[in-house]
Amino acid sequence: VIVTSDHGEILGEHGLAGHGGAPYEPLVHVPLIVKLPGNARAGERVARRVSTLGIFQTILSTVGVAAPSGTQSQALDTEHVVWVEDINPAGERVRVGYEGPLKLVTVTSDAGIRTALYDLGADATEEHPADDHSGAAGLRTAVASFAAVERPVNTAPVAVVDPEREWKLRALGYIR
Repeated sequence: VIVTSDHGEILGEHGLAGHGGAPYEPLVHVPLIVKLPGNARAGERVARRVSTLGIFQTILSTVGVAAPSGTQSQALDTEHVVWVEDINPAGERVRVGYEGPLKLVTVTSDAGIRTALYDLGADATEEHPADDHSGAAGLRTAVASFAAVERPVNTAPVAVVDPEREWKLRALGYIR
């Protein structure tokens, strides 16, 4: 059994509300609870950051099934830089890389690239960028490599949605 969420909710932090478009921790840090068969590893708590993208690979590994070809996820028990990628309401591409307590945010727009580095161990609320942090060189290189690979944005036509469903989606914040 796996319990998680696809995103968090921001409730006034950084003067924002809702559930999209900003790379702050209340939006990207979600619960992940796993109950393995036979209560294996019961009570174990994993402190390191993981990605929900790894859930699929972890399920396959747990039951001994090989991943389909082309699958790019990594199991939750592997150490690696964790990524978040989104498009914010201004249409800018937001990429976030995590390594240990460090979080590097890169925002790419027509005007250029802005970055902010946070040490979540010292500043969990992301109020004070730590751009001069001495341990960030590897993370900066990893984020630059990740950003260099252009990933297409889904521009497929959206299905026609009836007015009642559209109202419900708008009320939930999925349509702006």
